[in-house]
Amino acid sequence: MLSFRARAWGLLLLGLPAGGCVLFRRPAPDPWAPRKLRPLATYRIQSEGRFLGRLRKLEVPDPARPVTVWLVENQWGQWVGWIDATGRAFALKPFKEEPVHVYTGSLEDCVKVLMGLEGPPSLEKEKEHRKGRT
Repeated sequence: MLSFRARAWGLLLLGLPAGGCVLFRRPAPDPWAPRKLRPLATYRIQSEGRFLGRLRKLEVPDPARPVTVWLVENQWGQWVGWIDATGRAFALKPFKEEPVHVYTGSLEDCVKVLMGLEGPPSLEKEKEHRKGRT
């Protein structure tokens, strides 16, 4: 006759393949869940030699394909609006819950409209700063 311990191990090993074969599926990622943005590049927005703000190229990780957006900031780092990959500019307006579509066109024209400029802006790429380096 088998000991209690041997019978327990036998039942465990016999039941493991049946119970261990259950596959657990991960739930599909929520398409509306917040995602961490990955910075790709930063440009200085200038007009007539004056620094007006920054244009940041960001990538939104998406399971289907990454999405590129351009964030427009004023000289104080406040968000003015953003431009999507199709060239649509959206402005952030005070006391409005949703951004307002203001223009569709080239990147420079969208920046011009969002920043309220008369002429085309000058975009100069900033050097990349890496942590641990000066």
